[in-house]
Amino acid sequence: MVSPFAHHLGTDYVLSDDEVPAIRDVISKGEEALVSIDQRTREVERQVKALQRELRALVKRRVEKRKEVDEHLSLISRRCPIRRVNDDILISIFIAFLDIVQDPSLRISPGHPAIVISHVCQRWRQTALSTKLFWCDLYVRIPRYPTSTRSLETWRAEVAILNEMAEAWISRSGDSQISFTFDQSILPPSEVIDAVAECAEFQRLVNTLCSSSSRWKHLVLAFCRLQSRPASKSTACQSFQDTFQLLLSERLVSSTNILNAPTLRSLKIRGPVLSHDIMRMRIVWAKLEHLYFDGYPSESSHHFDAVGALTLFKECPNLVTCHLNFQRDATVPSDCAPIFLPQFKELSFGYSSFHIPKGFARSLILPSLRKLEVYDHTACMPHNHHNSGLYEFLERFGATLQDVTFNFRVFTQPAFHYSLQHLTNITSLKLCSGPKTSSEMVGRPAKIDRDIFMHLTPQFNEAGTMLTQLPLCPSLEVLKLDVGPDMIPEAALIKFIEARRRSRDNLALEGGSKVARLRQVDCIYYIFRADINRELRRRGVNSFSVWLS
Repeated sequence: MVSPFAHHLGTDYVLSDDEVPAIRDVISKGEEALVSIDQRTREVERQVKALQRELRALVKRRVEKRKEVDEHLSLISRRCPIRRVNDDILISIFIAFLDIVQDPSLRISPGHPAIVISHVCQRWRQTALSTKLFWCDLYVRIPRYPTSTRSLETWRAEVAILNEMAEAWISRSGDSQISFTFDQSILPPSEVIDAVAECAEFQRLVNTLCSSSSRWKHLVLAFCRLQSRPASKSTACQSFQDTFQLLLSERLVSSTNILNAPTLRSLKIRGPVLSHDIMRMRIVWAKLEHLYFDGYPSESSHHFDAVGALTLFKECPNLVTCHLNFQRDATVPSDCAPIFLPQFKELSFGYSSFHIPKGFARSLILPSLRKLEVYDHTACMPHNHHNSGLYEFLERFGATLQDVTFNFRVFTQPAFHYSLQHLTNITSLKLCSGPKTSSEMVGRPAKIDRDIFMHLTPQFNEAGTMLTQLPLCPSLEVLKLDVGPDMIPEAALIKFIEARRRSRDNLALEGGSKVARLRQVDCIYYIFRADINRELRRRGVNSFSVWLS
């Protein structure tokens, strides 16, 4: 109800004596209304408190019921296949997963698969932490070096964190052997190099890593320069891979170091970084099975050659694989006693302007040799078969070789043809033309011409139903051609593929001699003038494995 004095409210109006009883009546009624409102307010507050108590009870009941439901749901979820797998099988799955996703550059970090697995659920975490094999691959990469002394503190903190992670990794690996990679392949800037070398956090990291040296199985060291290392126990190192960016210190030769471990099986020195004679390294050469050596730097007084290779082979009777890089020509002594390497299976020579000398193959007895790679620069004067060390190699070991790569342009045309005659059992052949152009050549280097393809192509009778002549390289299944422009006679290549892709029934001679069916042809980066694949399809040849780029 509207007050009769509403229009006077907020003004300077003065009441008359007759109006005073009326306004007192309005005030009295308003106070009665306030009492009623206060009573109702207290009543509503009591109701609110009761509802709040009820709400809290409902929330508590819901939490309890949710927990009960979740616990029952977990029983159902355990029926999922992965939940029902026992721990042994689960561990096998995890290890297989780590093998699949393992990357040589996968360093220890929160994103490492072993860490990810350990954060899926409680059971997986317990399984991961109790499985030592999860923590046996330790790849430590030094954080990016600071560019100035102002950012040195940040770098030191990162190294400290890395040290903590390394300690956890090593601890979790228990007493298992460790595959350890230490990557310091980027040289610090000159203005902070002294501060980095004196960094206490870095030294603690090195000490932490070296504390596990007795359990190293595979060791990869990527150093810019050699850091001082605390003396360590003889290690269980089975693989050593060395990618130093600067020259190796004499300390690697003269002081106690991991290289003299009797279980060392693999030595890899990638790049010409070794400044001293490799034979001075205190290695148990007789135990070595895998060797990779790129030679010495140009400023070194040492130059690796065929005589040095024979010296290495003599000290390594158990070699299985080997990669070498000759840095000068050498004459093999005629009275050199043959070196017997019964387990030697793979031999490769890196890109070099120097060649395998005559007498080198004659100095080796390699009954198990299966693979030969000679990434040779083109010779200034192509060799005939009488004065070629490579030809001597193919002639001596061609019967056992199955996978061969070489630069055919180091030969004259007859020598190239003769070399293929000795490869009777190869299944894979890669022919390279080398980096030099014809204008840089002296003499006439070999070509992959129609005549070569003709002798590689099986000959059939007029009806095309029976093999009449066995071709060169009858066991050939894979052919790769890494050659320059216009070096492949396309028509001859088509005939070769067509003949070699025939059914097996048509690839046998009377008497049992057979020609293997071609599985793959890869003409690396070669640009053809014709559509070879279309022509092969027109002739009914399945060109699924023929890669003609």
